[in-house]
Amino acid sequence: MNSHRHLLRSLITPAVFGMACRGSEDEIKEQIHLSIHPHHRLLEYKDSQGKTMLQHASYCGQVGLVSFLLKMGANTQSRDSQGLQALHYAAAVGSVSTLDQLLSLDQSVNGRSNAGNTALMCAVQFGHAKAVRFLLDQGAQTTLQNNRGQSALEMAIVGDQCPLEVLDMLLDDPDCRVEIMANGGRFLSLAALTDNVKKCEAMIRVLPKDYKFDTLDESDNPILRLAQRSQGYPRANELEIVQKIAQKFPKLLHFLYQEGLQTPISVKNRLHFLCQIVKAN
Repeated sequence: MNSHRHLLRSLITPAVFGMACRGSEDEIKEQIHLSIHPHHRLLEYKDSQGKTMLQHASYCGQVGLVSFLLKMGANTQSRDSQGLQALHYAAAVGSVSTLDQLLSLDQSVNGRSNAGNTALMCAVQFGHAKAVRFLLDQGAQTTLQNNRGQSALEMAIVGDQCPLEVLDMLLDDPDCRVEIMANGGRFLSLAALTDNVKKCEAMIRVLPKDYKFDTLDESDNPILRLAQRSQGYPRANELEIVQKIAQKFPKLLHFLYQEGLQTPISVKNRLHFLCQIVKAN
């Protein structure tokens, strides 16, 4: 009995949770086999951050160990102190095999963390294209927003780690298209402010030429946002971005020197910015 209690105590130390990430799968399996007892739910023990062995294994890409833990009855619904489940961790590292195993056990694909993030948002944030594709195929919702009001689409636009391939996947989603038509100016402004020409081109492509921008709203006019930030002198890639936007939506350029803006910028700054654009053409 004393030896069993000693083993139980050793299993719930941080060192053993670390073994789920970097240790030998065979060694972990052996220890779990030796310690399973109907009154001791070792699989449910958590570390100081509330993570179970399943969550550690999912985050560290231990696909074989995840499979074993699930067969032993590990709880896929368990959440850590941040409300993250194993599914969120698998998405954050782009492990499609782990995602597949977890979702095959009736795990909700749209489960949220305490911050309101879904597994799709985690995969998008870290730029895992294959995981994003898999989650979309499994019914992940693209229009959900986290507690900061961010959707997966916004994360894809502003995220430095998110490749163009992921943004294109989201832009092709029918539900995402509805979101774009409702907030196209804001999304295009966000893309412009990243200085990423390719992301801007992707946003320009999906917006119709007759899209109705609220040109007096600073968040809805990408050229105005760039002019405000530039202090009159374009930054890297700004000229190319402005030219591409103005080519499809020429009316946006005119509002650089019109009155009535909600957040005014000096006429000098707007004209400097406009002159730089004209010189570049």
